[in-house]
Amino acid sequence: MSAPSIVRLALLVLLLPALAACGRIHHRVDTSPAILLSINQLTVAAIEVSSHEDNADTRVYNVELKQQLQRELAQALSAKNVRNVRNAPLTLDARIRVIYGKRALRAFVGFGAGSGRAMVYLTLRDRDGNTVYSTYTEGNLRRARWVGGGDMMTVARRTVSAAVKDFSARI
Repeated sequence: MSAPSIVRLALLVLLLPALAACGRIHHRVDTSPAILLSINQLTVAAIEVSSHEDNADTRVYNVELKQQLQRELAQALSAKNVRNVRNAPLTLDARIRVIYGKRALRAFVGFGAGSGRAMVYLTLRDRDGNTVYSTYTEGNLRRARWVGGGDMMTVARRTVSAAVKDFSARI
């Protein structure tokens, strides 16, 4: 291999991490149940979605994320034979919080500038309002993917799906 080829290969290996998106998803259980949960019915409370940014685009994105969470929760609960009924012994509270960040800053500055984050909180409460089980899932987008700045909605969608999958596996 010639010296220019080695230099090009070394540059490629060094630059690829800078061009890849950091879209890692992390799960954390905040409250574990004292006993193993055996759930056959629960009440799904209204899903709350909010974002740091408030404009026409983010409001549309927030509605899309809410619909995705509703759909995926319904599918996951159905697969586990858990019915969504009124006045069940447990209530599922679901919140999504998104910081969309600035795509241009991710693309041209990097190093965490313009980073975005999606956070999903799923909490089971008993009739007295006590937390029985609580989980938190977070997805981050810190660097540009290729030169476009990365797509925060892709990270947010993946975070919602991962949160439901993790929650479903634990109930």
